[in-house]
Amino acid sequence: VEVRLRYLVCQQILSSVQCLYPVPPRVVPFGSSVNGFGKRGADLDMVIEPCVPNFQEKNNLFFQAKEASNSPRVQTQRQLELVGDILSRLTPGCVALQRILQARVPIVRFRHDLADVDCDVSMDPLGSKMSELLWSFGKMDPRVRPLIFAVRKWARSRGLTTVHPGKWISNFGLTALVLFYLQCVEPSVIRVAFKGSEASPEAESKNEMNLGELLTGFFEFGGQFDFKTKGMSLVTGKACAKPDHSPLYVENPLDRSLNVTRNVSGDEVDRFVRQCRESAWSVESNHASLPDLLLPAGSSMRFDLTSVSTTLPKFQVKNLFSLGKEPGSPPDRKQKKDTGFRRSSVGKRAFTKR
Repeated sequence: VEVRLRYLVCQQILSSVQCLYPVPPRVVPFGSSVNGFGKRGADLDMVIEPCVPNFQEKNNLFFQAKEASNSPRVQTQRQLELVGDILSRLTPGCVALQRILQARVPIVRFRHDLADVDCDVSMDPLGSKMSELLWSFGKMDPRVRPLIFAVRKWARSRGLTTVHPGKWISNFGLTALVLFYLQCVEPSVIRVAFKGSEASPEAESKNEMNLGELLTGFFEFGGQFDFKTKGMSLVTGKACAKPDHSPLYVENPLDRSLNVTRNVSGDEVDRFVRQCRESAWSVESNHASLPDLLLPAGSSMRFDLTSVSTTLPKFQVKNLFSLGKEPGSPPDRKQKKDTGFRRSSVGKRAFTKR
């Protein structure tokens, strides 16, 4: 239901902004909503992809769009500014809108009150292509996605990641680190052959390590890798020389001149290395089990696997496309009875090396 609702929001945004273009564009989700590495309640990232008319068709009249500036970046900023005006003034459910136009990738951020989700709208074509690429990585081996979820959980419990952008490593950066580690571990878990923006497995993995051993290996990798002089390439699966002085350098596989972790500071890299070493030492010395490391300090292993409610706010689909309510007015939220089952406490279970 949540996935369908996200696509419905994309359709609503398309209905609102298509009047700005001579040919209706595509508004598609990307990021954690579709790449296979997301979780419930994650933000909805959308990209507006303008469509080029087919001038070969006969007996058709086409209207050309006026170029706003000689700079593609300025033109994107102007278009997103207009998109923001339409969403804030005319589109039902869109509230708390922010125009973040000076970022490296300009976006319009808002809260969709009817769908109960935070949204980002951009016009960067690499977003959807990167989502397809990450989806391909996730399909190469059944251990890829669980390991990435475990590393993200560990990083959040150690305060290495937050929901706010800044100088710390992001979930996307962590995902890139794990994918690089899975390529360079011996024997490799995934071996990738790139063809343009598409990735496919070169051969079936001969690595038989379980998730616990792979997670322990990631801690050892993070504690030993030379981040000061070496970068990481997801295309070759090998360390590479840094082209600049960024504290953490992970090559963008779709544009190899870009660093996907450019925002990370040197202090955050040092903290990441320190946490990796401490976690590896805790497991090796039997001071803590791997499940313990995924929980915040002082937490007990007695937790509820289904503590998150499975209910969504109740609303009428017609409210997404009509102005029956003022934009920003709260929807009717009648809480359904929680049907999620409760499970008894889970005992401690340590992963051991083979």
